[in-house]
Amino acid sequence: MAHEFIINKSGARSAKKLFKKHPELEKDFRAVVKLLRTNPFPPGYKKLSGVDNAYRIAFGGDYRLIYSFDAGVLVLTLVLVADRKDVYEQLKKNLGW
Repeated sequence: MAHEFIINKSGARSAKKLFKKHPELEKDFRAVVKLLRTNPFPPGYKKLSGVDNAYRIAFGGDYRLIYSFDAGVLVLTLVLVADRKDVYEQLKKNLGW
């Protein structure tokens, strides 16, 4: 089943900020996004505990892409891209997760 793929404002902003510091990560990021466009649960994804419909996938070693997937309406939303040491703190601070 095909699903819609959305990058929300915080996802776009965090990706832009990351690529400004680490342009070499953009290729890995694009590969993960390509996977997510065809499969919302690719190899290596993990469910985030305590949050409904929220998942993460690693890329570029120490970086995480956080996304939500609503199977009821088939929409995958990229929420945040950050270093693994900061990503969960940013989720709590900026998104209230």
